[in-house]
Amino acid sequence: MARTPESGSGGRGFKSRRPDQICLLYKEAFFVKNDKINVRGDSLLLVTKEFTFDAAHNLVKYHGKCERLHGHTYKLIVTVAGEKDEEGMVIDFIELKNIVKENVLNILDHSYINDIIEQPSAENIAEWIWERLIEKLKTDRYFLYEVKLYETPTSYVTLRRNLDV
Repeated sequence: MARTPESGSGGRGFKSRRPDQICLLYKEAFFVKNDKINVRGDSLLLVTKEFTFDAAHNLVKYHGKCERLHGHTYKLIVTVAGEKDEEGMVIDFIELKNIVKENVLNILDHSYINDIIEQPSAENIAEWIWERLIEKLKTDRYFLYEVKLYETPTSYVTLRRNLDV
């Protein structure tokens, strides 16, 4: 059971809530109801892991250099937000690594991305990654917060969960 500040206690008293009702994040809470997240306070506990993969693509609906076949060493940064468990972790880095490897890297690494995504712009690749991970990185304690995909060292796309939805 998660605990929330009891009303009228000035935040000192706590009462129990079911995990699907609330998660605590450094005494700031977010409520999950009908897949909508409402954050109390202005802080979340974020856990982030970086990955790299190599892949080729071309942008068939684009007129410029990138319409020709070329490749990148992509950098993928995945962030999960949530509350700590009894071991003091939101998610084990090894578990996060294995989920991303199985659902994203094993598919995209050393691939021709056009075989997987019709128009593999950085934006479309990031959305594809998000869709592959959103359900795998969702429990009553944590959720997928952000996917950042670097196509080059200075050019990237960020896809972040809208907490107001």
